[in-house]
Amino acid sequence: MSRVTVAVETPQHAGLAALLDYASASALPPGTLVRVPLGKRELPGIVWHRAAEQPAEEAQLRPLAEVLDALPPLSDHWRALVDFAAGYYQRSTGEIALSVLPPELRRLTAPQLARRLKRLQAAPDDGSDGRGNAEPGAAVARPSLSAEQAAALAALAEPGDARPVLLHGVTGSGKTEVYL
Repeated sequence: MSRVTVAVETPQHAGLAALLDYASASALPPGTLVRVPLGKRELPGIVWHRAAEQPAEEAQLRPLAEVLDALPPLSDHWRALVDFAAGYYQRSTGEIALSVLPPELRRLTAPQLARRLKRLQAAPDDGSDGRGNAEPGAAVARPSLSAEQAAALAALAEPGDARPVLLHGVTGSGKTEVYL
């Protein structure tokens, strides 16, 4: 057993530490999504720090309920941004970290997440649900561009030219098509 430090969604004023320690069957990388027991509830959490090489005392630490390892760990940069926001807004790390995750992701268990990901990977690539209906948020065919829009897009796509650009035009002139 090893010790992992987990950020859970507890308000800062609740009197709990922002990060809680749990016992894990294996060493988990920071950013891994987990579910942990807290009181009589089971909450989502994120492994926050690499645990020091200390063995977990089984009598003192509760084990993780489950590891949602179907998704890759959240990046170090993302966790640094959350740490900054938590300090800036005077909130606990877990309160900020878990509030910015999609609500559905916070409710899913490991088997449910694995089924959803498997279903997404098996979905047709044409943006339909297999019955000819377009799914919400699915990729759709790109609109055809006018000559002016194509010229603007070509100017934006020049390699090595990463600079801010302002697309100027009246409402309905086709700026969104260039963006898409």
